[in-house]
Amino acid sequence: MAREIFAHFTQTSRSFHSKDGRDNYFDSTIGPYEYLLGALSGCWYSTLTDVIKDGITYDWCDIHVEGVKREESPTTLKHTRLTVTVKNPSDFDAFRKACEATCGYCSIFQTIAKVSEMELVVCQAE
Repeated sequence: MAREIFAHFTQTSRSFHSKDGRDNYFDSTIGPYEYLLGALSGCWYSTLTDVIKDGITYDWCDIHVEGVKREESPTTLKHTRLTVTVKNPSDFDAFRKACEATCGYCSIFQTIAKVSEMELVVCQAE
């Protein structure tokens, strides 16, 4: 399935939009790596829901993604950590195992893993 965006750059504005016209801007606080890490969280969670199917229930799931870039060129990510916090899972061990399996199926996780050491932390909210 092909995906596409349309980007527009001037001296004062940097943005891209999807086929449906939604604008996404780059500014001093949101840049390419924030979009990349956000894309990782979205892809990873979508894949998790496919892995879990109807087997495990929970109230909510938060994903905190951190990336550390290399200082040498090319400055790709050298370490990426996903911290997944789940509230009231019906089976925490099964949820943790599903999270581990998700890493193998998530296409963006696997793409970033080509250049970065990947770390997964799964914890239960109090």
